[in-house]
Amino acid sequence: MLSRKQILELFNYDKEDGRLYWKKRPSQRAKIGRLAGCNSQGYRKVRYNGIHYQAHRLIWIIEYRREPIGDIDHINGNRGDNRIENLRECTRRENTSNKECHRKGHLVGTCYRKPCFKRKKSIRPINRPWQASIQLNGKRFYLGRFLTQEEAHHAYLNALNNHLKRETQ
Repeated sequence: MLSRKQILELFNYDKEDGRLYWKKRPSQRAKIGRLAGCNSQGYRKVRYNGIHYQAHRLIWIIEYRREPIGDIDHINGNRGDNRIENLRECTRRENTSNKECHRKGHLVGTCYRKPCFKRKKSIRPINRPWQASIQLNGKRFYLGRFLTQEEAHHAYLNALNNHLKRETQ
């Protein structure tokens, strides 16, 4: 990772628009005063000496004089909005809980699955379309299927609380 001193030598950070601009010309393509980096899946990435750096992480170092401990979340969900007031340090779980679908009311730990049909004596749909799952320590655990999204979310919260209780003991 670049040091804060190197970052400040290379870039100007505009606090109003949340963008990095080249202060020093590191390559033929980069021009002093131009917007640094390119857009990659909504995130702004900057390449220097063959290494890609996420602009929001560089901005965090500029403003807070240290590297972030965990993830950096874009509070409003706009990955290109790197104004410091839109960035917050968080855990991976907090970051994924702030996805757009969750901000629009979709409950964490749930997903909708189309009703499927079982073939036994008669063909009948399984009418439990909401599936609950949780990821803990890199492993995904299936928690079951439920009639409502709220029931599935409740199963997710129970599994999370049980995991947190075990961690604190």
